[in-house]
Amino acid sequence: MAHDPLDRHGMAVAGVSAWAREPFGRCLRKVQARWATTWLSSVLLMAGVASPVAVSAQTVGPSWYLMLPAPLIGWPFANYEAPLSKWNIADTFDSAGRCQVKQRLLLKEVAKYAEGAAQARQEWQAREFVRPELVQPAVLHATVSGAQCVPVGDARLALVAPAWMLVLPPHRWARPFVDVEAPLGNWFWLGVYDSRLACDVAQRGLPEQMSLGPAPGPPDSDSRWQSGPDSKFWQRLALARSQCVPAADPRLVARPRR
Repeated sequence: MAHDPLDRHGMAVAGVSAWAREPFGRCLRKVQARWATTWLSSVLLMAGVASPVAVSAQTVGPSWYLMLPAPLIGWPFANYEAPLSKWNIADTFDSAGRCQVKQRLLLKEVAKYAEGAAQARQEWQAREFVRPELVQPAVLHATVSGAQCVPVGDARLALVAPAWMLVLPPHRWARPFVDVEAPLGNWFWLGVYDSRLACDVAQRGLPEQMSLGPAPGPPDSDSRWQSGPDSKFWQRLALARSQCVPAADPRLVARPRR
């Protein structure tokens, strides 16, 4: 699940400016939050749970969790690579047997979404975009299919997820309009993710989700055209040159600009 690194790091991070939040960051949070909320509500309704339970290895009471990976708005539609500490709890049980019974019931329930999930995968592979009406079936099928029954004391519930950053190259006013040679510390930090998979899906899907279209050559004959960071041309080009980088990568340390 994406978080907002700009709120945490503020303007102290080299290369971060207001346009990095608008429209990129706003669109990123809006699209992902909408589908994550819809997905979790649907799963809880099927599971018969009134509200989600906070993940904790120290919880006293239930001895087993039925856990599901977080949703992704793109194939494989579930963040299987994230550690269990970042998965969601659909229900709690006092025995492994009861947990497994509910798991099988949920699998039967989401079988009806198999066709929609297959269509969503085909669309994603063809154009890295999925029609809104296919996202929920695909996400429900993927997340429930990956469900696991996990004992409350499982040490994996306390593991810290390695963060991945989606970063964009700085803007240039002259060709090639993005400075891919700039140090990574001077790139724009767009999103933080719990796995490389989640970062890759966001990187591939954002252009279509933001209706940016392909990255054509700039219309030099049009005097009104601007290559600035507010233009869709530049935004699409920057996303095409973006990178997913581990947050611990020492290259992300900002360097003074010359």
